[in-house]
Amino acid sequence: VHPDTVLQIRGCEIQGFSVGVDAFHCSRLSIESCPLIAQNGTGISFDLCVADVIDNLLSGNTLGVNIMRPQDLQFNTMHIERNTIQDGQTGIRFDTNIIQFPGEAAPKIEVHKNNLTGHSAPGTYGIQVMAPFPLITIDATLNWWGAPTGPNSPLNPGANPNADNISEGVNA
Repeated sequence: VHPDTVLQIRGCEIQGFSVGVDAFHCSRLSIESCPLIAQNGTGISFDLCVADVIDNLLSGNTLGVNIMRPQDLQFNTMHIERNTIQDGQTGIRFDTNIIQFPGEAAPKIEVHKNNLTGHSAPGTYGIQVMAPFPLITIDATLNWWGAPTGPNSPLNPGANPNADNISEGVNA
């Protein structure tokens, strides 16, 4: 995809894949109202894009949404909202250090109103930030984590056996 491309995928149905949607280096990616169902594989993966992932069903994927090196987040907001992301190894993974440079506005990543379930076993995550020490905190408030008490976190491990796990760097 060309770096200036705005890519919209709406109303699709993708099943039985290794990667359902894989985008690289686009200025804006929008994936809406798509069921992406697999027994293994990655539902949505994007690198060097700012994306909106809204109203999708991601079920049975090893990795639901994989975010690598989002770009221009000081100027744009990334939305991951109103999705059902169930079962699999990880629901949403931020696969890189997302950096806030001195003097820049904080990156804007909104992860709200999602139904994240089936990530309660040890080693699974509803949301995971892949970094030895997260450089920003992902705002993941107002999501359903499989339990009314919220997710299991590093500060509250195993609080509810039905709740999804989250890693460090996620504010729920």
